[in-house]
Amino acid sequence: MSTGDKRINLYLKKFLPQQQFQENFQFYLQDRVEDFISTMYPESGLFTDITNVIDSTAIDTIDVKTPILGTDALGNLVSLDPTLALNVPFENATGVDYFVGLRFNFLDAANTNSAEINVRTGKLEFTFDQEAVGEVGDPDLVVDNGTTLTLRVNTVTEPSVSNAGRTVRIFLKPRQDGGSLGPLSEAIPFEDVTVVFTGGNNEITTTSLLGQTAGLVSTDTSDYRAYLLGPTIKKNTDLSLDPNVIYLGKVTGVGAGSSPTAFDLTGVNQLFTVGNLDDLLDTTFSFLTGGGLVTWDLDSETLTWASDLTITLPHKVITFTITAAAQVINDGQVAFITRDEIGGVKALTVGAFGTMPNDPIVEPIFIRRGDDIFFRNGALFS
Repeated sequence: MSTGDKRINLYLKKFLPQQQFQENFQFYLQDRVEDFISTMYPESGLFTDITNVIDSTAIDTIDVKTPILGTDALGNLVSLDPTLALNVPFENATGVDYFVGLRFNFLDAANTNSAEINVRTGKLEFTFDQEAVGEVGDPDLVVDNGTTLTLRVNTVTEPSVSNAGRTVRIFLKPRQDGGSLGPLSEAIPFEDVTVVFTGGNNEITTTSLLGQTAGLVSTDTSDYRAYLLGPTIKKNTDLSLDPNVIYLGKVTGVGAGSSPTAFDLTGVNQLFTVGNLDDLLDTTFSFLTGGGLVTWDLDSETLTWASDLTITLPHKVITFTITAAAQVINDGQVAFITRDEIGGVKALTVGAFGTMPNDPIVEPIFIRRGDDIFFRNGALFS
């Protein structure tokens, strides 16, 4: 919602036209929710843990860790049906990177018996739209086979990139969205069809005419809607650059018949919720003490602290200890620990800038920039 939006004035015995009901009541409420969420979270990302958010347990497939919850910067809360999260097929060409993400879309043909008769026109209409995850669009070719349909669906997959094994839901586009037919079957207004890659194209072949009469079948692509169910996997499009996709990371193909093992989560955005505030404040205002004699040898690139370092939190009684050590640290590296609810001795992890997890329980201890070492409490060693 923004200033100037109109809210319907409901009074006793008011006749409510469809346009007013949708635009000034239904969409008004929807916009208020979306505006609030998008204002709180102007960037897409995940509320759930991003650790191992994508993985693989079977050849030529990836898995998305569930339960998963995020937002797409448009005010939509996005979760993924667990049945669509496991063993998602992809091309898996050797040495090729594939980008994985979640895109929010509305799905008209949500389930069986999801169409009903409009008593005014006598024609079928979809009963409701369902929030879902997937790519939606018109097919780019429709072929009438007599009793079945073959549809090219590169528009929702990717041209010249195999999406074989993925599932596309195909149905007649609603009339209000530009289709000339709308649903023609009340009981089963759609088909879920497995993609076949042939001749450089992703295609599906139905087992029916989607309620149409043989000989009177539309081959106009704008009369159909294709919905690729589940995660988006792209070879030629970097989904981390799409602000309205919840980016889940990158997988490197290892060749058909093998299970991928290389997953890069750089760019995956961990969002903080109200429940993270204590952890965030503990990281921001924690106290780093101890260390005894601290020396920095630039020649060997070694930082040494003779006594244990201690981290004390402002909101919890527990403390964390980093044992006395000599640590090699290169230019552009950060050293950090991961806190828990137990406390005690914690291992120090050293990695390049950008590799420290974006999580409020991960606490930086020191960094190196050029020849200088900076501790989290501001101490500088040159």
